[in-house]
Amino acid sequence: YGAKNYERVRAAFKTALTAVMCASIFSFLCYQLFPGQIMSIFGASDPLYLKFAVMYLRIYMFMVFAGGLQPFATYFFTSIGKSRIGTLLTLTRQIVLLVPLLLILPIIFGINGMMYAGPVSDGCAAILAIALMTRELKKQKAEIELKLEQK
Repeated sequence: YGAKNYERVRAAFKTALTAVMCASIFSFLCYQLFPGQIMSIFGASDPLYLKFAVMYLRIYMFMVFAGGLQPFATYFFTSIGKSRIGTLLTLTRQIVLLVPLLLILPIIFGINGMMYAGPVSDGCAAILAIALMTRELKKQKAEIELKLEQK
């Protein structure tokens, strides 16, 4: 990035994003298809506990496929010297969104509100991360095109 080799930055971005999305989708499938097996690792002596834990795991981890985008975007922006945007993304997911949702949603929806706080936070953070990464990639593409015109 410092050498202004934006084509290389974009290639590394695509490779890393593919790896993150593969891992995120794999995790999503595991949480959705095998929640009973995962939760039984932590103890499943009480059938009522297991039933609740399976439901909670499926709901809370529903947006895990999108949850990989926020840390990816954080590291991306930090690596290109835009750590303020990376910090903003980290704070948005963990503080700005999650904490208020954990406080507000249970008042409105009871225990279900607690379950949905994480996925809502992950989804909103992913939307913000996508918007910021798209903006940055468009800037880089414009720089590439400008460089080509100057040659």
